Amino acid sequence: MMKNKSLVIYFIILFTLCAAVIVGAKALGQQGAYLAQGYMLTPAIAAILTRLFFYPLRFRDANLRFGRVKDYLTYWILSLSITVLSYVLFTLLGAISWDITGNSFLGRLTEQFAATGQDINATLPPGMTP
Repeated sequence: MMKNKSLVIYFIILFTLCAAVIVGAKALGQQGAYLAQGYMLTPAIAAILTRLFFYPLRFRDANLRFGRVKDYLTYWILSLSITVLSYVLFTLLGAISWDITGNSFLGRLTEQFAATGQDINATLPPGMTP
């Protein structure tokens, strides 16, 4: 009997799931881009299926438990701080320009509508403006 049977089964399940998502994306054409979100989860899904059905200890050796509330708050604040810091640095370096009025967004949206032969104002309800 194979020593790492569950690892081999994991790779078989992973290959099958990845192939199914790729074939589905190709079959759906442009709409298949939505399957990319599911494609990111294929390793996790394969691991869960392998542990549930092919790993002798299932999840008993995984040591799954809830953490302390203090740890959740610490990591949440840390990740939020990293995000804010990156936006500040990008702004200072000129990689991001802020437009509070929304005019640049509306300008790009108008260009997109014009590229498809539509008028942005024609699709709005009467009396509404962008």
